Amino acid sequence: MGGPLTQAAPSRGTSRAELVAELCAGEHHIRRNRELSPLLALEEGENILEVGCGGGTLTEELAARSGAAIRMVAIDSDANAIASARCRAADEGWNHNVDFQVMDGRRLRFPDGVFDAAVCSRVLGYAKSPEMVLSEMARVLVPGGRILVVEELIAVDAGVDDALRARVFGLPHPSVGRRVPGLLRRLGFSEVLTTPHYAFSNVPRDVKELREAVKNRTGLLAWALDHQRCSSADIDEFLDILQSNQDEGVPWSLIVHLAALGRNRRAL
Repeated sequence: MGGPLTQAAPSRGTSRAELVAELCAGEHHIRRNRELSPLLALEEGENILEVGCGGGTLTEELAARSGAAIRMVAIDSDANAIASARCRAADEGWNHNVDFQVMDGRRLRFPDGVFDAAVCSRVLGYAKSPEMVLSEMARVLVPGGRILVVEELIAVDAGVDDALRARVFGLPHPSVGRRVPGLLRRLGFSEVLTTPHYAFSNVPRDVKELREAVKNRTGLLAWALDHQRCSSADIDEFLDILQSNQDEGVPWSLIVHLAALGRNRRAL
């Protein structure tokens, strides 16, 4: 069994940029971006907005691999995340058509009706107000513009209670993915189409490494603890279950995301 995780002295902590990287830079996240981003059906010359770009994982997929000559604005409220994304884009050569800006998704500094499409992925679950973010995205779309929202729908670790998992991952809105299609319709989007995306893994997590990260106040679990989303007892329980699963040879996890695609029906 694991010991109390709050006994070690805090270190530098986890920045939001590092948190986003941990959340969205894994192989199954990259695969999800690759498989779901074509739903936007980007066309040459379109203006695209990404809200909550983090380190630019989805931005890269849209800007570098869409095959369309698009113009893109990618925003995030964290300056470190934007700096990281901007540097990576420059280093990897896909920054020619992307403008990275520090901005709050609840208060977009754009006039009405300037983007042909808008996208956010794994943003609303951590947003202070998912409704405000979607409302602002709707406002800046042209009549007939498209919106693509990707959120976690179901996340299961073997033997882990759903409420416990939501706490240790720090999600303030763990069920927002179920609400997204209805929220889009209430905002005036028509033709709301939903597409599920499944990711199953039986590769065991490195529990020892996770415990060390929490003790050093780094990583997602430490972030949830430091922001009082969960207790040290919650994290101990979660990691003990993961270790038990490994000991019994049944380490598995399943994540289902929901992609909701809507079209703005504001009249021309």
